[in-house]
Amino acid sequence: MVKNGLGITSPFLVISLFAVMIGTVPPRVSEEAVAPGAIEGARRVAILASVLTSYVAIDQGFDGVAAVSEFTRRIEKRGIFGQLFPQVMTLPAAGFMGDIPDPEQILRVSPDAVIAWQGDFESLRKVGYPGLVGLEPVLPDGLKVTWDILGRVSGRDVRSASLWQDAEARQRRLEALLPSGEPIKVLPMAAYDDGRVWVGKKDNFLNALLQQVGGINPARDALYHGLADPEEVLLYDPDIIISPGGDVSRDLKGIYGNPIWQLLHAVRDKRVYVMPYTSPSNELVDRTLALIWL
Repeated sequence: MVKNGLGITSPFLVISLFAVMIGTVPPRVSEEAVAPGAIEGARRVAILASVLTSYVAIDQGFDGVAAVSEFTRRIEKRGIFGQLFPQVMTLPAAGFMGDIPDPEQILRVSPDAVIAWQGDFESLRKVGYPGLVGLEPVLPDGLKVTWDILGRVSGRDVRSASLWQDAEARQRRLEALLPSGEPIKVLPMAAYDDGRVWVGKKDNFLNALLQQVGGINPARDALYHGLADPEEVLLYDPDIIISPGGDVSRDLKGIYGNPIWQLLHAVRDKRVYVMPYTSPSNELVDRTLALIWL
């Protein structure tokens, strides 16, 4: 097995196994909408919730994916997953996300199960879609619950549990390599050409990741995401700036090209980094990869 420079098994090995064909276990599908996770071993699934990367990691390929939301195709096109597997853009689109898709789109691909967020579950049920599976990401340990459900739907619950445990073990090994001491101030920040600046504050997805690798977001207690005043950013004075953007030249120019930000230690020390795009739904691959990168 290939390991990275930290001695940790690369998360890319998980998604490199996607050539294996889907198993032959027949699905058990109700003709009515069902409780989350009640369907097991579905052969063809329409995925309206943004969990495509997780599902194909568990199911070892795209063969069981009948359709995805247009939103999923758009966001995955931006990241590493879409670059490694461009066929994601050729999957049939069945609705955007949060909207009820055209019934003809679903009937055309004939899925055994339709995976959607719990918030859309009732409206989809009333339309009459068979084999509905609802996901609720905001529950405590919601991502783990989601992985368990996807494992049962795909008929690969043992593999799902094994992948999750492996990811946790790799993250623990990474944490053991990190030095102890005062946490480093790391600010999620994106600056724009017109002088505006965005700062990730309370509940930003990076906060937990930064804490796990010995960092701390100085804006973690501020309530609202979005635009921030320059004075506010200067008070944070981070040691490192992480720009969760995607356009490296634009994001760095917006920070290094503004004289105001030259007052920040992170800018003077040339410690501004553009973070690779990660999918918040793909806990197994993207979280571990993001931790190694951080």
